[in-house]
Amino acid sequence: SLGKDYGPFTASVGFDRVLIKNNDLDTFYVSGSYDFLRYGRWSTNASLGIAWVRQEKGVDGYASLVGIGAEYDLSKKSAISFDVRRQYGEKKIQSLDGNIFAAGIKVKF
Repeated sequence: SLGKDYGPFTASVGFDRVLIKNNDLDTFYVSGSYDFLRYGRWSTNASLGIAWVRQEKGVDGYASLVGIGAEYDLSKKSAISFDVRRQYGEKKIQSLDGNIFAAGIKVKF
C-alpha cells in the first residue's frame, strides 16, 4: 500500500492478493486512518475504508473495511506495523466477510 500522512491522519490506497485453493481474491482499497494514542515509540490507529473485491471465480463486489493497528517506530523514517481489519461485503460477496491480519515494515520518504 501507499499512504500520505497529514499530521495524525493518513490516507492510503492498496492492493491485497489472497491465494485460496480454487478462487484467488484481489482486493483494491482506499482507506483513512487516525492515530489516536502515542506512547514513546508506539502509536495506535483506527481506520475506515472501502474496497473492490475481485474473485477469480465468482462475483465481484464492494466491501467496507474497519480496522485497528499499532506501529513501533524504528527510526524517524521506518516503523514496524501490525493491523487487523474486518471486511463487510455487500450481499453478493458476504461469504468473504472476515478478519484480515497484517504485519509489515513502513518506510517514510
